[in-house]
Amino acid sequence: MELEVTAALVTVFMLAVTVLSARSYRRSGSRKVLIVTIAFGLFTLKGALISYGLMQEEVAWEELLLLALVMDALVAILLFVAVIARKGGA
Repeated sequence: MELEVTAALVTVFMLAVTVLSARSYRRSGSRKVLIVTIAFGLFTLKGALISYGLMQEEVAWEELLLLALVMDALVAILLFVAVIARKGGA
């Protein structure tokens, strides 16, 4: 039960960070902030999927973990792009 609660709390935290980042994007219009917002959104989605999996009795963990790893890779790519993006897109 502790793992489910922790996963849910982390997911709620990531949702809050995603919302704050989206607000920042609306104010700034910065492409970099948009990319980071999308990355945070993927983290939120990943947390929701894992939380859902933890609450189910039968879960295809191999597929779920593969999906989570792919999402992590996408987040890494997005953050890399946000960091190296030229100032023109800022």
